[in-house]
Amino acid sequence: MERVVGTTLLKGEETVQTEAALGGIDLVLLYFSAHWCYPCRLFTRTLSHFYSSASSQPLQLQVIFVSCDQDLLTFQAYSRPMPWLAVDYAEKGRRERLCKDFNATCVPKLVLIGRDGTFRSDSCRGDVETMEVGPVLEKWSTALHSSA
Repeated sequence: MERVVGTTLLKGEETVQTEAALGGIDLVLLYFSAHWCYPCRLFTRTLSHFYSSASSQPLQLQVIFVSCDQDLLTFQAYSRPMPWLAVDYAEKGRRERLCKDFNATCVPKLVLIGRDGTFRSDSCRGDVETMEVGPVLEKWSTALHSSA
């Protein structure tokens, strides 16, 4: 996973070690979004509610925000209230490579990845918007294990 998202991530304003932050996590999602994008801001609220509800489920979920914002201050203001991890804005090359590797040409985009950082599903945004938490987590778990 470090090969994909780096050895450190942000949790609010704190820097955390990727492996420690993702230890014991069953499902990892990359969330490509930007504050300038109105649908992104709407979906961020939806995803926040989903994420909170998922915290009571047996399968452990973690989201990693990959910013498509234009500047550091906007990134900081947008990501600060997010309850999940983020790729450091200073890692522009990594953010750009993630967007390219996971075909994030349109935001918001939510992608399920395996522990090895490989793509598993990009229907996650629709799942969050249309399904209950339990069935979504089961669907993602099945996708993760069936394509492993």
